[in-house]
Amino acid sequence: MFYFSRRLSSIPVLGIILQKLLRGYFNNFRPRYFVETRSGLTLLFDQRNIVDRNLLVYGEWEKDQIATLRDLIRLQREKAAKKTLFLDVGAHGGLYAMMVADSPGFDRIIAFEPEPQNYAQLRANLFMNKLTRRIETREFAVSDQCGTVSFYAHALGNRGASRIDPQGQEADFEPAVVVQTKTLDSCIEACDWQIALKIDVEGHERAVLRGMSRLLRENDCILQVEALDVDALEEATAILKAENYRLVQRVANDYFFTVNT
Repeated sequence: MFYFSRRLSSIPVLGIILQKLLRGYFNNFRPRYFVETRSGLTLLFDQRNIVDRNLLVYGEWEKDQIATLRDLIRLQREKAAKKTLFLDVGAHGGLYAMMVADSPGFDRIIAFEPEPQNYAQLRANLFMNKLTRRIETREFAVSDQCGTVSFYAHALGNRGASRIDPQGQEADFEPAVVVQTKTLDSCIEACDWQIALKIDVEGHERAVLRGMSRLLRENDCILQVEALDVDALEEATAILKAENYRLVQRVANDYFFTVNT
């Protein structure tokens, strides 16, 4: 199925017309859930989900962020030969984990996703791309403690915005469900590995970082951390600075950190 590049869609008037035509086609002639190929992957799409709609219209999602992360991973591997691990924290439908799986050399890839609909979509995508053995999945939220917590699925067509803390906007979310929480330090055994992480957890990133202090100290990590406001960025940067990590690059709301050497 065809789609429009972001460059073509950015042309005034023409881009708007093309986007409306394609969205109209999907809305009128395709069911809510269907399978298409995008970014070289066979994916299950939900038309009510904004991430899926962007992939359908533009053929990509966070292309620049993924390219930056892969470049940093390549540079990391050139330093030394170590065991390698990729952690997709807040995996949604698994796009990052599947794109990274295309890169050679990872000993393990693990995707973490607590939201039930997202997790079902993640497993379906792995199945269709024959990656169920290559990519491990964990259906719990990553945090700074082990236990349970209320989790809110977004009700307005953006399952990527599902979160632990609704930040006073409960009307925008479905009734909370109880999900399990674990720290990365409690569930990942790794020492002197090269670890790359994508952390996209809608405001809970500082708790994720606090719960992985051992992994940060004992391994050579690259982190892509989404921070949606200045306070979140400053706190995340302070946590990582205390563990000898520095900010090296920014793409939109995603910030990339590597260990000081």
